[in-house]
Amino acid sequence: MKYVFFFLLCFIITSAQKSIDLPDLIKNNGHYFEGEKGKKQSIKVTFSSVLMSTGISSLYDVEGSLQIGDETHKITGNVNYNQTETARVNDESIQIYSAVLNIENQGVFKGSLGLKLMPKLFNVIVFEGVLQKDKKKVAMHFDNSNQIMKYLESLK
Repeated sequence: MKYVFFFLLCFIITSAQKSIDLPDLIKNNGHYFEGEKGKKQSIKVTFSSVLMSTGISSLYDVEGSLQIGDETHKITGNVNYNQTETARVNDESIQIYSAVLNIENQGVFKGSLGLKLMPKLFNVIVFEGVLQKDKKKVAMHFDNSNQIMKYLESLK
């Protein structure tokens, strides 16, 4: 009986993961992602549009905005499923995407989007990479940790 229950649990988790809608995850329910540009500048990123690219099912075109202090910059770019990096992780609940985002007046962000899919709780979403403008490169990351913390605090 234990084995049947375990098999059903694994099947339910796997089925739930396959039904994840990437555009909804990237839009983050209209909430912003928080992070840092370099080590000193706090940023907030929102995505308003995430559409599957025509002809390529693993490529998504994204649009949104980046807020640094009082300044807001437009974001356009794409996110593409990276099968090789996902296979290296060896965890079916983690998916890796390559991300290239053109940020108005800031440069080009090249990096990855990592998703840790956790059905019925929350999904961990992390963008990590380098922002390059001219020959200057700056580390940049942003994630949905603010939403996760709010969720965990609501459980108290």
